Amino acid sequence: MKKIIASFTILAFIIFSLSCTSIKQKRIETVDVKENGKITVLQMVTKSGETIIFSKKQPGRIYKESITGTAERVTGELDKAYIKEIEKDKEGKILRMIVSIPISEVELVSMKELNIGVTIMAVIGAGVMTLIIAFVASYRGT
Repeated sequence: MKKIIASFTILAFIIFSLSCTSIKQKRIETVDVKENGKITVLQMVTKSGETIIFSKKQPGRIYKESITGTAERVTGELDKAYIKEIEKDKEGKILRMIVSIPISEVELVSMKELNIGVTIMAVIGAGVMTLIIAFVASYRGT
């Protein structure tokens, strides 16, 4: 019985973890850019077609009129004016690149958003499932 309870607990934890946030791609015009530093940008596409994928440890953030973060990968030719800091190894390979792109030059952003409705349903569902398992376990034990 303990294995069943543990299995359901792990399943509930996984569902809860996955339901808290979702990744959405939006046009920059639909993003509330006034949330200074609070919006996590995972990836963006500029109006000229470059794609910037930000580091998971140091993702892009919207600050004032630009998106700033550590670029993990860039496809296309990024304007050198947007590169704020670059760190290379002895062979010249880029280890770290901090970029800052004006919002006026951004077309699309992929960002993490809290999914409140699904999170609440997951918490309630996990609670109900735990109660059912506890009831079944106590019923079979008597």
